Amino acid sequence: MWHVTNISDLAKIIFIFWKFSGLPVFHSENSIGDRKNSYFFWLILFLQVAFCGLYMTFIVLPHNFNDYVGFLQLAVLYFHNFVLILHFWRKRKGLVFTFSKILVLERTVLYFTRKKLNCDKITKFLICYKALQFSVTLGVFISSLCLTTRTTEGIVFNLCNFLGSFLAFNFETLLLFFLSVLNELYLQFNCGLKRSLSYFQVLKVYFLLQEAINDVIKLLQIQLLLKVSSDWVITISTLFYVLKQLQNHSLPSENLLILVAVIWPAFILMSTFLMAFYCEKIEQQENTMANILTQVKIVPSYKRLNLLALRLEIKPIRFTIYELCPLNCTFINMMIVGMATYLIYLFQFSQMKQIG
Repeated sequence: MWHVTNISDLAKIIFIFWKFSGLPVFHSENSIGDRKNSYFFWLILFLQVAFCGLYMTFIVLPHNFNDYVGFLQLAVLYFHNFVLILHFWRKRKGLVFTFSKILVLERTVLYFTRKKLNCDKITKFLICYKALQFSVTLGVFISSLCLTTRTTEGIVFNLCNFLGSFLAFNFETLLLFFLSVLNELYLQFNCGLKRSLSYFQVLKVYFLLQEAINDVIKLLQIQLLLKVSSDWVITISTLFYVLKQLQNHSLPSENLLILVAVIWPAFILMSTFLMAFYCEKIEQQENTMANILTQVKIVPSYKRLNLLALRLEIKPIRFTIYELCPLNCTFINMMIVGMATYLIYLFQFSQMKQIG
């Protein structure tokens, strides 16, 4: 396992995964991020187009329920990947700017707290998560080959689905990297508040944190929207497809089908729930900061610190997706309830069709 001491070392590991998603790759020098020249963008874009062409060559137009479900999932998945590859390549300067701000923020927090970040914990989490992603995706790919007929069309469909899912999961690394690093920086800052309450130092670190969080939220809005939308469609269509197959007893390996039906949607939603969980933790860190500043009554500038705490209460950080819905633990409940509702609708409409 790598020994990671700062965000730059952590980023070097994460950039390995970013390469294979067509994302711009960076390097840091004197705490300033810069973009590297990389041809992986064109390679990944070419592979996406090639697999879409392969699918259209071997797969005929949908003519039954199974074909429609597979076509819908692949269309959503590849649309998600195409848009994100082009979006991040167009916003590569914004990524450099955000990455540089986080590196500057790291040095400022380190100077304020006199203590290094626990980057080893973030690294272990991200690497274990990526290993689990690859294992589950490969396992579902092999299971799908066993469940479907071993025809050319079935193999091509599963290959296209495997590549699309692998690329989509790599994009999630970008989200989890930024959110986990920001959460760790805020946690370290709050620990330093208990030892040092210099007003101007607190204000400097606070505004740097606010700027970095706002830049990350603004930069990743389209990714958050596409991710939630694609996860929603793929999860509902997968669950509906599996339940219909079990209802009709059209597949012999029902135990394996149930296992895939439970693991795959749960794993797809796990990254969304992790994202909402980290957003909730960052909001809680801000509440913790406000509580610490409110209780200060000794230092000469305690009134200014109390005013800063009041500002935090009046104008708190709120993670949202284009102001449509909040990104916190409430969002998890909304997703579960919404998917259950739409599954009930789909079953009711399918039964009405059979009766009619």
